[in-house]
Amino acid sequence: MCHRDIGRLLHRHHFRRELKRLPPEFPVGIVVRVAHLKPPVLARLRALTRRAPVERPAVLEVGGLRLDPAAHRAWRGEQELDLSAKEFSLLEFFLRHPGIVLTRSQILEAAWDFAYDGTSNVVDQYVTYLRRKIDVPFGRHDIETVRGMGYRLRHAE
Repeated sequence: MCHRDIGRLLHRHHFRRELKRLPPEFPVGIVVRVAHLKPPVLARLRALTRRAPVERPAVLEVGGLRLDPAAHRAWRGEQELDLSAKEFSLLEFFLRHPGIVLTRSQILEAAWDFAYDGTSNVVDQYVTYLRRKIDVPFGRHDIETVRGMGYRLRHAE
């Protein structure tokens, strides 16, 4: 959950006191209806906002894959890839977690809207689409299926 989502949760008239405790740069402009937040949840949200921002490299690179999130461009070696927005988000998530098994639910949380209420089959479909664009044409198999767990991006050449 990023601090943008936390702001959405906290911005409610019942929690004005809590909002005043947050740093002034905290984005609280978007309202999401929340019936009730318990004090431990609020404490956890405040703790998340105190963390230092995560450093994000300008260009992500693993093996022969490169991705520039700011320019919204991706390459396999020197060849630019033509990816849909969802495929781009999925590849970015894999590149930020190379070598780590990512479950379908983790992928859903990262690449789809938090309000998305679909099945995990959509993840399988988009991983297949992504493989067809980044692996198959280049004779590679960098996105592995880990049976019963999820998917992993190989980080070795």
